[in-house]
Amino acid sequence: MPKRRFDGCGGGGGGRGRTAKPPRRHLYLVLDDWSIGYSIRKIDLSSDFDSEDSDQLTAAHGPISSNGKRRLPSAVFRFQAQRGLPMYFADAFDSKIMAMHPITPGINGMLPWVPERLVPVFDVRMRSVIFGPRQIPDLDDPIYIPVGGRLFALSTGSFQLLYPPPGDNDESGSEEEEGWVWSWRQPPFKRKHVTAYTIHPDGRTIFISIKKRRSATTFTFDTAESALRDDCTWKQHGNWMLPFSGRAYFDSVLDAWVGLSRDSGTLGQLCSCDVVSTSPIPTLRSTICKELFVENPVMRRVGATLLYMGNRSKFCLVGCICIKDDSVDEIKDGYVGEMTDGSVGGANEDSVHEMNDDPVGELNEDYEMNDDSGMNDSKLEEQHVSPHSGYFLRLKTFFLMYDKNGDLKTGKHIQVRCYDVPITVSESIRKHPVAFWM
Repeated sequence: MPKRRFDGCGGGGGGRGRTAKPPRRHLYLVLDDWSIGYSIRKIDLSSDFDSEDSDQLTAAHGPISSNGKRRLPSAVFRFQAQRGLPMYFADAFDSKIMAMHPITPGINGMLPWVPERLVPVFDVRMRSVIFGPRQIPDLDDPIYIPVGGRLFALSTGSFQLLYPPPGDNDESGSEEEEGWVWSWRQPPFKRKHVTAYTIHPDGRTIFISIKKRRSATTFTFDTAESALRDDCTWKQHGNWMLPFSGRAYFDSVLDAWVGLSRDSGTLGQLCSCDVVSTSPIPTLRSTICKELFVENPVMRRVGATLLYMGNRSKFCLVGCICIKDDSVDEIKDGYVGEMTDGSVGGANEDSVHEMNDDPVGELNEDYEMNDDSGMNDSKLEEQHVSPHSGYFLRLKTFFLMYDKNGDLKTGKHIQVRCYDVPITVSESIRKHPVAFWM
C-alpha cells in the first residue's frame, strides 16, 4: 500500500498575498436515459439566489414549456455501463465522478469501451476522462464515502480505500502506478445492516450506524489514525443510531449534521442532529423540518437525494415526483407543486427554470458510443420531451436555520426548478436520484 500521505488540500503553494478564487460549482445529474448507459448533465444553480427579478430570470433561462417544466440540458458526457445501478457512482477528489459498475460482457451486443480492469472517471473541471482501477471482485451494493483526498468503499465483507492519482505536477514517476490503488480492510459489521453514515467535523472520522433486528450500534473509523498505523481499527461508539437514512452532511453554521430522516413517522423529511463527540456516550438531539413536504393528493415523491452546497447552510433537494395519470392534464398550464410559502399551486414568479447547457462537444467525439439500434442524438433528445411520462425531477434550493424554539426551518426563499424525466430512465434511478454538487 502506498506510503505517500495525502492531506486532502490539493497540494501546491502559490504566490503570497493571493487567494485563489474557488471554482464555480454546478449540479451534475446522472441519468440512465441512454439505451446502453448513462448521461451526465450539468445544471447551473447559481442564479437561483442571484436575482429576485422574475423577468431577469426568464430572460436568462428562456421560456418554460407548455407543461410548466423544462427540458433537461444537453448531456456533457455519456458512457456505457449497466443501467439501473445508481449505487455504483461516487464523487471523489473534489471534481471527479466515478462510475464503478460491475463488469458486463457487452450491452446490446456491443463490446465494452472501457478495459475490464479500469473504470471511467469524469473530471467535471477539465471536461476530460481518466481511468481508475476497478475493484476486484466487483462490490455488492457498495457505499462510497469521500474523506478528504481519499475515497472509502464499504461493501459486503470489505472496506476498501482508494488513494487518489498523483497530481498533474507530480514528477515522481515511480509513484504513478501506486497512485490509484485499492487496499482491503475488513469491517466488523455487514453492509446490509448500515442505516446511515457521515463525517465528523474533524474531517477524518467516519460515523456509521447499523441496525440488526432490535439492536442498534454506531461505529467510528479514524481515517488519519488508521493510515498512520497502517491498519484498520473500527471502534464501537455506543448503542445508539444516527437519525438519518443514508448520507448526512456537517454544516458549520448550524453546528449539526443534516440529512433525510429514517424514522417511520418522518421518513424522508429533512432532519438535523447535534454533532456528537468522538468519545463514547454522546447526547443526541434531533429536529425535523417539515416545510419542504406539503401534502399534495396529485403528486407522490418517488425518491430524493440531498446535496450540501457549502457554507451558509445551503442545500439542494433533488426529488423525483410521480404525477397521477388522471392529473396530467391539470398541470399542462403550470406544474402543481409546493411554492416558497409552503402552499400548493401553479408555477409562479418564484419558480426558476433552466435553459439548455452547452452541447456535448469534442469530449463525446472520443468517448460517446453509438447505438447499433440506429437511434441518433436527435432521437435521444426527443425522449426528453414527454409531458405524459408521469415523472418529473424537482430541484429545490434553500437555506436552513433554527427558529427561536430551536427547531429546523428553511429560509425565506425556496427556489424550485422542474424537469421532465425521460421515459427511458429506470425505476432504480427514479427511486435513488444520482446527483453531485461540485
